[in-house]
Amino acid sequence: MTQIIQLTSDDLDRLLDKKIQEFRDKKPTLVDAIHDRCGIDSASEVTGFSRSTLYKLTSARQIPHMKLGNKLLFSRKELASWMDSQIKRVPIPEDVMDSRLKQIARKKAI
Repeated sequence: MTQIIQLTSDDLDRLLDKKIQEFRDKKPTLVDAIHDRCGIDSASEVTGFSRSTLYKLTSARQIPHMKLGNKLLFSRKELASWMDSQIKRVPIPEDVMDSRLKQIARKKAI
């Protein structure tokens, strides 16, 4: 027997909001963790580093990784986070900035 459910648009909105929030709050599962894992070749693609550089970084414990037996594994999320943390902002010296701004101003005046 088919059961008919009647909902107002407000009820439907609340139900959808609840389900969306449940989806956002969902903890990663083992399947999610497995899909996040990658080997040395994929890690090389993610980081742009050669395999030998990755081996050196893992040997020096300078990059997040894990080992499963003799196989190196990486988390794509951890690699992305690690790469973001490695970015160093280099401030431009004031005198260099002043001379560059003067050059730009001269070009616009011409």
